[in-house]
Amino acid sequence: MDHNYGNPAYDTYLSSFKGGIMYNLGCHLIDFIVAMLGKPERVHSVLKPLTGHHPDAKLNAISILEYAHGFAEIRACSTRHTAASGRRLLICGSKGTIELCPIERFDKGLELSLVLTESAGGYDAGRHTVTFEHLRDRYENQFRQLFSIVRGETEADPSLYDHDLAVHEVVLAASGICTGKCS
Repeated sequence: MDHNYGNPAYDTYLSSFKGGIMYNLGCHLIDFIVAMLGKPERVHSVLKPLTGHHPDAKLNAISILEYAHGFAEIRACSTRHTAASGRRLLICGSKGTIELCPIERFDKGLELSLVLTESAGGYDAGRHTVTFEHLRDRYENQFRQLFSIVRGETEADPSLYDHDLAVHEVVLAASGICTGKCS
């Protein structure tokens, strides 16, 4: 979850967060990961400043979310020159790989790269590209759902509270703000 805003004011802004870029941008990937895998058993993080940037800004970070049967890796850096096109979610499984890249692109539909070792879900073994419709804003559906809840038109799914709490706990651990055990 990289960027290259190239703005000293952004470095100063990030220096005000102990968790730096992991807190600010890594949280987006953590939200996806917790939705798929739940809370990890442990979190290991390394957050570093970059040479020539604000000394208190943690602009280069990696966190490993440890699960019983594997791990998830989150990287974030503020000097990647292909940042927007390189934001990706890569899922490696025992029967294939799925990659969404870039995950934030609003000028065309999202493309998913799917590689299967055997046929599944209506797809033959091999490489496939699956294209989804163009979304103006990835948050639009979430905001519509929130507005509906606030207006009293629908009730909030109680599992959303548990998910949001879990995400915040993992973000704090991945950002070095709390210990590596999430609970």
